[in-house]
Amino acid sequence: MIRQLLTNNTAILHFIRHRALLMCTLSELKIEEDYWKHGADVAMPTVRWLSQTSKDITKRNFINWDYPRTEHNIRHRQRLIDNKLQQAETNLKVHLQQSPPCAYSRQERFRKMPELF
Repeated sequence: MIRQLLTNNTAILHFIRHRALLMCTLSELKIEEDYWKHGADVAMPTVRWLSQTSKDITKRNFINWDYPRTEHNIRHRQRLIDNKLQQAETNLKVHLQQSPPCAYSRQERFRKMPELF
């Protein structure tokens, strides 16, 4: 009975899939946020020092450093992720407030309840 219910009602499957995608996106963004927070905490002193060092000195001392990784760029990346995270949280909250589509009316569900067990 449950298999028939889900097979015949693709709206429920789409609803569940959409919720799963929203939750997955939120989790991915939280991981990315943690990554950049950790990177900023660990690398910021080095970034500050290297951003004031000339390219000649870094080249002469074989310091392989990606110049675009400045403090400003790291903070900018964190702000972008924060904005995406807020949007993802909002999208999930809106979705959680929605009712799932129903395959049957309330009376039909109660009438078919014994069949489920």
